[in-house]
Amino acid sequence: MAITYTQQPSGKLGANSPLIYQVNDASQKATAGFYYKFEVFVWTGSTTIPVTPIATLTKLPDTYGDGRAYMDISRIVTQYVKTNYLVFGATAPLIDLGAYWVQIKVSGFNTAGGSTAVSVAVNSNRILATRGYAFTKDGINSAFAQNVYTDRTQIFLTLETTIDYLWYNQSGVSSVTIGGTTITPIAGTLSTQQIQGFEIKTALTTAGLWGTNCNIVFNLSGGGTQTIPVIFDCATRYGAYSVLFLNRFGVYEGMTFNGVYQPSWAVNREDYQTALFTNADLTTAWSVGMRQTKQFNIQSKENMVISTNWIPESYVTYMAQLLMSEAITFAYGGIYYGVNCTDTN
Repeated sequence: MAITYTQQPSGKLGANSPLIYQVNDASQKATAGFYYKFEVFVWTGSTTIPVTPIATLTKLPDTYGDGRAYMDISRIVTQYVKTNYLVFGATAPLIDLGAYWVQIKVSGFNTAGGSTAVSVAVNSNRILATRGYAFTKDGINSAFAQNVYTDRTQIFLTLETTIDYLWYNQSGVSSVTIGGTTITPIAGTLSTQQIQGFEIKTALTTAGLWGTNCNIVFNLSGGGTQTIPVIFDCATRYGAYSVLFLNRFGVYEGMTFNGVYQPSWAVNREDYQTALFTNADLTTAWSVGMRQTKQFNIQSKENMVISTNWIPESYVTYMAQLLMSEAITFAYGGIYYGVNCTDTN
């Protein structure tokens, strides 16, 4: 008998969740000195599996698992999948290096056979991995079932929103309609083309709908549509602030916050005082003036309070992803800042 798999589902998965494979060779697992050899392939570009793996690992049969072997390759995969793939402000971006093809090959050996395999190498299925993750309730080995990679059922913006994105499955969406404007996915089978997106403000402006409540309609390849309404809130007197974060699908989407009071600054300074003794013999020389102070090592922090305004119940999952995200970017004054969430209460 050949090696059999319990493996990842074909499709698109998040490498920040376990990528577990179980293999079994019923005819060889009990033979003396038997072990499994896992070859891990992680690559970009075409769907053709490379000749050389990026990692090779061996596992003995699990005594308590009826001779099976288990391997979680998520830590290997996340070394390659990027979080900085997005050029902020890009109108119609591709996933680029934010997604990699992943596949493993497993063969069986024993100490008596040396370098000759006693179980012929068998390939797993091929998946596309992003830096996304699955919630526990989704279960282990859970592929992204959505064609539009957001958990938002509505999108709240203001006229001062700087930037926001929506991403979709290239093979699951045939086109996107916004008013009289249509966005058509770029065709192709490369890893960089499998997940595509668009910047919402740019798309609405092109359609002549910026500032107007409207619908973004995803026309699905299998039939039917998915509609996400866009609702414009009134900006406060203190302006709006945009945040981009890597969501659980491994793509960037945004959140617009309204400012609720003017930013304030906290400044820390240290003073250095020059010596009173200015002569070579360390005698005082008051005639040159009083001792001077010089400020240095100045550190300032800008603080602001921002609000989500009223949001629907469906935003609970969306907000959780913002707080748990491994990559958050704050857009402020035309500059993008890296952000860490330190308090998630």
